[in-house]
Amino acid sequence: MGAPAGHRARPIPSRCDNPRASARAAAVRRRHILLGIVALASVIALAVPWGTKPDHALAAPAVATSGAALARPSVYTVQAGDTLVSIAQRIEPRGDRRALTSELSAQIGGGGVRPGERLVLP
Repeated sequence: MGAPAGHRARPIPSRCDNPRASARAAAVRRRHILLGIVALASVIALAVPWGTKPDHALAAPAVATSGAALARPSVYTVQAGDTLVSIAQRIEPRGDRRALTSELSAQIGGGGVRPGERLVLP
């Protein structure tokens, strides 16, 4: 197939015909590459846990179940449904809990405990 009679085929312009357009395109590519590098560095910087120990970075405190014995922490935060007797039972699973219950009761001034209240354990 050829060009119609009397019609001259024009050459297809290449990207390199205009030096300004080529320089602009190169500048845009450089900016895109630089933005990609900055974005990648930002993601890496946010993913690295700075200043934490790797083995404890995502550790959550364990919650004691109702039947589990508690180790003697220095402070206990009262949970919903807790009573002085149930707290003493978790802290002292064996033996007489009356002395511990009396100490906790004296600490809060008698009465019941409220969720969120903090008790210093003897």
